[in-house]
Amino acid sequence: MVNSKRTPDSEPIAGHVDFPGAWTVFAPWEGIAPAPPKEALKSIPKEIALGGKTVQAQQVRPIGNQYDFSAFFGKPPYDAGQTAYVFVALHSESAQEVTLGFGADYYMQAWLNGETVLDTMEHGNQTGPPTIDDFHIAVTLQPGRNVLAVRLVNGIAAAVLALGGPDELRRGDFKSIFPEPRKMDLAALAEKYPPDPEAPVRWIAPDGFDPEVPGLGLPPMQEAEHFELLHCLPSKAPLDEGGTGRYESLKYGTWNHNIGIAVFRDRLIGIWDNHALDENGPGGRVVARVGKILNERGDVDWGGDESLVEPAPQPVPVRRRKLHSDHDAVRGAQAKGEFFAIDDRLFFCGRLSAIHGMTSDPSRSLREGPAGKGRPIPPEHFHFGPGPEAIRGGFIHWDLGFDFYQEWGVRDDRLQPVSPIYKENDMPDEMALTPELSLPLEPLIPPYSTAPLLSEAPDDFRALVRDGERKGFRRSPRYRPGTRRLAHDGLNGLAHGTEFRRPDGVWVAIRENQSPRVQPFYYAAVKPDAESFYPPARRTNLYGAVNPAAGELPDGQVFLLGNSPNRRNMYVTVSRDGRVFDRTWLLMYKQLSDYTPGAMKKQGGPGAGPQYFAPAVVGESLWMVYSISKEHVGATRVPISSLCR
Repeated sequence: MVNSKRTPDSEPIAGHVDFPGAWTVFAPWEGIAPAPPKEALKSIPKEIALGGKTVQAQQVRPIGNQYDFSAFFGKPPYDAGQTAYVFVALHSESAQEVTLGFGADYYMQAWLNGETVLDTMEHGNQTGPPTIDDFHIAVTLQPGRNVLAVRLVNGIAAAVLALGGPDELRRGDFKSIFPEPRKMDLAALAEKYPPDPEAPVRWIAPDGFDPEVPGLGLPPMQEAEHFELLHCLPSKAPLDEGGTGRYESLKYGTWNHNIGIAVFRDRLIGIWDNHALDENGPGGRVVARVGKILNERGDVDWGGDESLVEPAPQPVPVRRRKLHSDHDAVRGAQAKGEFFAIDDRLFFCGRLSAIHGMTSDPSRSLREGPAGKGRPIPPEHFHFGPGPEAIRGGFIHWDLGFDFYQEWGVRDDRLQPVSPIYKENDMPDEMALTPELSLPLEPLIPPYSTAPLLSEAPDDFRALVRDGERKGFRRSPRYRPGTRRLAHDGLNGLAHGTEFRRPDGVWVAIRENQSPRVQPFYYAAVKPDAESFYPPARRTNLYGAVNPAAGELPDGQVFLLGNSPNRRNMYVTVSRDGRVFDRTWLLMYKQLSDYTPGAMKKQGGPGAGPQYFAPAVVGESLWMVYSISKEHVGATRVPISSLCR
């Protein structure tokens, strides 16, 4: 029996043992190869037979305690998991406790003399690039020969294993085989990410542009005015952390994101999804702040806390989001939606959804939209949480089959509901996740559980929400099913996007590309009219990442709001013809210092700033609402005249 434990990095490193400079490797196996029999893990074999495939031993020499298995697995990014086994012999003069160091990109399991000492096959390494400092494991060596065996499964972007002993951990002079990113000016970035000469958008960078400095070296927009719409407060609502399951008020909850904007008569509305701590967490709701438009210039009075409203309350008690979903029920219901103007009346149209499980089929993931009621996932592609089987898939966003509607209006000089919430139909009691697996749905709480059916609404209300022409305020490029992520260069990781209409009537989509990692240039595609679908986008030379936003100014010129990959620099760039963007200004550089961790929040969280912009033209001003590090909510006003100079 091997004694082992994970030790804090601050604990002394125990023992001494010579760690071999060569490893015995068996690779590759397609998919997740099973573990060898326990007895086979106690010695270093000449070959291993697993899953009907026999692989011969090979010797490799790590660099700085790390080895890159792309020599066996092929060049990343990877669409599926592959497996390698690594064996090393550790010789000890006596029984002793030693500290071993482990790291992987991305999943690993380790055995010493046939006994498990470390297993990250469920959650992965969590940090990157991998080093031997990722996991310090104290183990007891027996006198003589000891065999350390490790199973490695790649992630999306790499297949690297890091192993070391106590002396390597103490030295601290080991070097990652991933070099520190070198600083790159615009020319170097363009050489690494060359623009497509047929891209429909071209950017003329201002003199002094530097992607490595705060503010990007862009000229500041001096006329911009900034407002804080929400400085959120930490919530103790989650039931599973001893809370009541109810939010304390509309100011509470440190996840605020998925920003929207709406203009209705003399009101400007900033709207966002809210949860106590986690992105898309159970009990998520929609919160908004309503400002009063004061004049033709576009000045807005945002008022105080009384201007916060709740267009969509929480549908179930608030809980923390689990990355590995429950096996006995679906408990992740959250409310989402947006405002629409229909026949000069304002309606909030929403739906209930839940994140439950993951898919290894990228076309049925969160990135492609809701899986949908009655559209189960093939059993071979459904998993209850992250793992090597689902490296190219995503969390499944289920539509719970509960759509709802509510009319809002201005009364007593405040925007407030003027009707009950009406539901399209009752939510089903259970949902099919796969053809063989159905799980019950957590019951809803008021007002959803007590909401009347839409069939009971007044005739004019029912006719408008079902058949009226909806004027929305979000822009989302339109694609044929299954083509939303496709890029012309084959790096099919398109995500987030916006669109604008050129003065000649042609529509242009601007997209971010996250394959193999977030790229620092936007992609673009064109289509002849609003009803057509966009083709695969081409890489432009327009610097930016994350979620862009675009639109048209009153004189027909086009504006685009962009960000840097680190989500700290909000800028605006303007084009007269929608082809060449030749005027660019910095609107804000910000790093949030009081960041609150939460599930799925590290993307764009720690050290980030303004992101996910929602713009609207209001009188003589361009307004934009945005999240700050997925936590607080801000707004900025820019005089349109300053963009047209």
